[in-house]
Amino acid sequence: MLLKNYKTYDKKPLYLMDGTNSKIDLTVETSDNKQINLADLYFSTNAAAKIEVKNKAQSVSFKLELAPNQYIEQIYSLKADGFELGYDLKFVGLENTLRRQSDVAFHWVNEMKRLEFDLEQSRQKAKINYYLSKGDFEELSGLTAEYQQKRIKETLHWATFNQKFFTTGLIAKNKNFNAAVFATEVKDPKSKTVEKHGEIDLLVGSNDIIAGKGQFSFYFGPNQYYILKKVEAESFSDNVYLGYPVVNWFAKYLVVPLFAFLEGFVSNYGVIIILLSLIIKSMLFPLTYRSYKSMAKMKVINKYLQPRMDAFKEKHRKENGGKEPDMQTTSMHQQELYKKIGQSPFAAVQGCLPMLLQMPILFAMFMFFPSAIELRQQPFLWASDLSVYDHVITFSFNLPFLGNHISIFTLLMSISSIGITMTSNQNTATAGGPNAGMMKVMMYMMPIIFFFVLNSYPSGLSFYYLIQNLITLGQQHLIKRYFVDEEKIEAKISKFEAEQKYKDKATKKKSPFQVRLQEAQEKARQAQQERAEKKNAARNAKMNDKKK
Repeated sequence: MLLKNYKTYDKKPLYLMDGTNSKIDLTVETSDNKQINLADLYFSTNAAAKIEVKNKAQSVSFKLELAPNQYIEQIYSLKADGFELGYDLKFVGLENTLRRQSDVAFHWVNEMKRLEFDLEQSRQKAKINYYLSKGDFEELSGLTAEYQQKRIKETLHWATFNQKFFTTGLIAKNKNFNAAVFATEVKDPKSKTVEKHGEIDLLVGSNDIIAGKGQFSFYFGPNQYYILKKVEAESFSDNVYLGYPVVNWFAKYLVVPLFAFLEGFVSNYGVIIILLSLIIKSMLFPLTYRSYKSMAKMKVINKYLQPRMDAFKEKHRKENGGKEPDMQTTSMHQQELYKKIGQSPFAAVQGCLPMLLQMPILFAMFMFFPSAIELRQQPFLWASDLSVYDHVITFSFNLPFLGNHISIFTLLMSISSIGITMTSNQNTATAGGPNAGMMKVMMYMMPIIFFFVLNSYPSGLSFYYLIQNLITLGQQHLIKRYFVDEEKIEAKISKFEAEQKYKDKATKKKSPFQVRLQEAQEKARQAQQERAEKKNAARNAKMNDKKK
């Protein structure tokens, strides 16, 4: 099965099935308990040796006459567009020839051919997907190289051999596969031509075929979302994996349509990624602005809070024999300080919330780029193919966690991430506490970790993150220079604090927070005293028992 408009990674014609790597057997059981494979029988046809499909669908019929008014017919039909091959199976006048309540079995063995440059990642993507008639999409994991098998004892709608960018599959238009067995394995890990071995066994009742319900279709084509969406089978587009719910909603209804829209105007896919980055960043700018402004405000607030919190803790240690204040006492004192400067105790959370709202889009991109066949064999700058890692820097050996290459786009992305971390540390106050140093180290470690993780991912993904980081650095600079006046925020806090001190001095009354703070401290002191008394009583009782 040749796909005309596609080539393999080494620029050869792309055959999903070439007569040697894949075979489909179709067996029936006769009333005298014989198994007959239709692939072993001779079917005749009146069709021409060559049929060309242009403006309308064409069909070819193959018929096996068994007796007058008794025959098996297989009809193949091909539309003018798309990648479906219709297949109708008819048993006419065979009610007494076939075994009653038996099954017609499709047995499909497929040595999934290597089609992409990155063999290891292609093997991890090669799997079997299937869709149950009740509406559940499931799969046989591609991450497992060892032999795995799954038996299904309920009706199915379709099943596919799903590779990184291409799919072959069989669809029951009447959703009447009544059972199935699926299996995959990497038989020869050293093979450079085969990604994975797979087997699909599907059963359909012979009574259904006799009743005229033998309508099926094969799909041989690309894993392109909008192409799969047109296939007449429920959820067939799920063969393009775009993540879990919420994430895949953003991917399906924002990222994919936006990418397709840009394709209509721009032919260079590197430029499309740049434009996509600019649009997404522009959409998220209100959230970015609020987050950055809130962090800048927290920097000023922490400059006020930290020395006062340190003084409070030092005073508490002096008054309580070097003992640190508990979390409740510390929290209440911190809330009192927030009140004195007229700020919400949740100011820090308000800065993080806009960032969290951006996470689904971030993950949607992470799922979209590795699955985007549109990037396949599309060059940009030094990358020869945006759907795989750029491999300008390669080694003759493998390094742990890195492989035999360094992706330049991923390296630049990691460096820009470190730049964002450095800028963020300069623009926001560093949190205090015993874990502050560790947190700062982790902030710098994360870009390095992502470098190792993304080094073998598609260069298009790393390039997208690189552009996002560069835009982020630019936004941070513009917001700090033109939209956030830290001196104004600091003056406002100082003014509010002075007014609050004047009010406290004039009224000479304790605030509700101060009252609650003192009550909490007193309760804590009493509880501590009670625990000490109980401990002493238990120790004395134990000593008295020993004396007796």
